[in-house]
Amino acid sequence: MSQAMVKRWRDMRAEGVKRTIAATDWTGSFTASSKAFRLFLQSANLAVGAWLVLQNEISAGAMIAASILMGRALAPVEQSLGSW
Repeated sequence: MSQAMVKRWRDMRAEGVKRTIAATDWTGSFTASSKAFRLFLQSANLAVGAWLVLQNEISAGAMIAASILMGRALAPVEQSLGSW
């Protein structure tokens, strides 16, 4: 009876480990994609800001301030996604 119990425990443990690995893979890819999207948004913000500076619509300081504000605004979102 003990051999059957050990086999059942090992099978259940292997299934649990398999599901844990699958969940970790999904979470890692989701976190990486959200971070890549945040970096894309910040880069796009800088690109639009640089274009506006070249058109004399805003100052360079306003471009940097907008970049910092966007980074600060998106940081809690990324943290909540990472801890979720």
